Amino acid sequence: MSIFFIEWGYVLAALCALALAGWFLLQPFRVGRSFIGLAAPGAGICALSLCMAIGYFADFSLKKNIALSFGGCAAFSLWFIVRDAISGKRAAWRTWLAPALAVLIVSAVSVLVMEEATLRAQGPALQFMNGTDALGYAHVSDWLQAHRSSQPPALDAKRPFESWIWTGLMSDSRFGVDCILATLSRARKLSGMFTFDFACAVLFSAGLLAFAAGFARSRNGLLLAFAGAALCCWFDQSRAGFFGKLAAYPSLAFLAALLLEGDKRHPYRPFALAVLTLGACLLHTGLSAAMFLFIACSGLFAQFLFEAARCLATRKRGERDCAGLSSAVHELFELVFVLGLCAVSWFFLTKGVLGVPSRFEGVPWWDAICGSFDICYLKMPLSNPLIDAWFAAALGVQLALAGFALRKGLFKAAGLLGGSVLFVIAALLLDQRYAVFQSAGTFYPFALGGAVWLYEQSNASQPRWHRRTIAALALLLIAARIPRVIDSARTWLGPGVPAVSRYSKNTLDAIQRIVAGKSVELQLQDVYRAEAIMVELGGRGVQMQYDAVTWRTLFGYRGWPQPPSEKPSEFILTLPDAPPPAGMKLVFENQQYKLFAFGAGALNAEPDDVLDGLAGSHGLHTIEGPYPQWGLPKVRWGIGTETQLRITDERGGAMKLLIRGRGRYDGQSISVEIDGAAIAKCALPDAREFADFALPLQLAPGPHFLTLRYARHENNPDKPCAVLFSSLRVVRAE
Repeated sequence: MSIFFIEWGYVLAALCALALAGWFLLQPFRVGRSFIGLAAPGAGICALSLCMAIGYFADFSLKKNIALSFGGCAAFSLWFIVRDAISGKRAAWRTWLAPALAVLIVSAVSVLVMEEATLRAQGPALQFMNGTDALGYAHVSDWLQAHRSSQPPALDAKRPFESWIWTGLMSDSRFGVDCILATLSRARKLSGMFTFDFACAVLFSAGLLAFAAGFARSRNGLLLAFAGAALCCWFDQSRAGFFGKLAAYPSLAFLAALLLEGDKRHPYRPFALAVLTLGACLLHTGLSAAMFLFIACSGLFAQFLFEAARCLATRKRGERDCAGLSSAVHELFELVFVLGLCAVSWFFLTKGVLGVPSRFEGVPWWDAICGSFDICYLKMPLSNPLIDAWFAAALGVQLALAGFALRKGLFKAAGLLGGSVLFVIAALLLDQRYAVFQSAGTFYPFALGGAVWLYEQSNASQPRWHRRTIAALALLLIAARIPRVIDSARTWLGPGVPAVSRYSKNTLDAIQRIVAGKSVELQLQDVYRAEAIMVELGGRGVQMQYDAVTWRTLFGYRGWPQPPSEKPSEFILTLPDAPPPAGMKLVFENQQYKLFAFGAGALNAEPDDVLDGLAGSHGLHTIEGPYPQWGLPKVRWGIGTETQLRITDERGGAMKLLIRGRGRYDGQSISVEIDGAAIAKCALPDAREFADFALPLQLAPGPHFLTLRYARHENNPDKPCAVLFSSLRVVRAE
């Protein structure tokens, strides 16, 4: 239980620090918002996102960037706090009881659901499943802690560790969220991998608080906003690793609330909106920010048309009542200003590259639409009659609320409730399925915000049934997401999570201690376990090599040929169910990994193994056979471009290398090297006949490495066969 309170304390401390960084941006929006202080951490995320991205491009180190960005934002906030205290504008302490209680509850729940792996491991851990984006963000954040913008990563097959970092920094626009994770990692003195779940707890808390503060005006409205927002798919997105969406989507919902209501005459308002907008764009992309803000604020266009029609009607009667039209035009110009900032951010950070597939067919249309409204997500069964009926009912409730809003003339609330439906119709007509697919986590929060707004506008002067009907419809809108939440809890919480998907810092520390500065070869076909080792131990400076399958698993998206290794590794890391490499000792094992080390005189894994006097298996397939029907004993395939092995007898002296093999193709040949120096070339002209070779070796005492390079190999990504060995031995010369 103590680990829970430790993590809870860290989350509260982070929220307080973010609140101090963001308080100054809330000054123009305080009128009419009883709980605006709850949005300070969310505003702080946007402020630091922008400031730290600027600091990164200014070539500041992370330490300097944090000091200047946080220090500057905090200084502005403290100035406003002191000014309010001097002028007597400080709110009574009783008014802070409900917000303080909300912060405590939201942060505690966030720790329980986001940091379950840490709580179970009683130490830093990561739950890593259903998507690899989490370690993509962690990888980039670790790089930012040690490098400036003038030290870019290399796009080079010889430096594969930097491959994804290059993508994250050179062809992405989410600098802000990368900097946020790097800052939290530095504060916790942990890597990005073991800060990720903690960071999700912080961002989830800040997002819920900002959303509720943006739309709620009363305590009942606050409860409605919290209950509804907690059931949207932001939790699901965090568990799937979509850190940028977790940061950006609540920020965009809050920004939409500020755009739709507030003191339009405040001189500080354009600056605050600009900072919040650019900061939110840097949490995801400017293009997506513009699209979602346009959808959320679509009611402004309806209000403009209504006010324009009313102005024309009053002019015809000689009354000339156009004050509403003037306000509507001002609000539209403000929206255009914000959308323009999004466009500028997108253009300069992505050079105008859209980054959206022209045709996206990975998910059926109905599933994409159902998911975009947070009815289902990822693991939940799709396209079945019950889900379809449930979605239709939920959409009906949403449209009923939009009808109430239109009837009352609340066009902004109607836009929040109905804008997403109009967008989906337009996307269907234009065949833009990808835009709908990426909208999960926005349409429902916008509709929820409209429902809360509608509820708050229902005052005592209206019939009691009216307010109760709106409240009932809002609760039905929220309840429609409960089945998905139950499915999400089964998937990502408790016994539904495979133990193998929880990675603890203690495990990786133990592997690093054993490797102790030497090289390790990864033979990990599972992308999650391979990426965890590559990102975490690679970031700690552990030297790594990769077998062909692991190389393709981790770097196949580049299409790079695997570069040759200079010498075999001292250790081999495999999955628990993988066969043990010949001549290697098991030195570490848990439910995720087995680590094998070279040991002089270690016995081979099986009797009658092809190998004798050699250890390791880089480029050597597992033992198979015998096959009496083909007259074959136990055999091993040499695969890929080369096989690298270590000679187990380190006494030196006169020795012999004995090879018996046949090629996969006629005309195959083997170039034999000892410690990188060529000693012979063995021709295998007939693929149907084994050939024998005896090569004399004169070795000095100490470790030596044998490399067999093949002229060609089979074009099979799973098993690129080159030479079939029935014997591969190093013996002492008689």
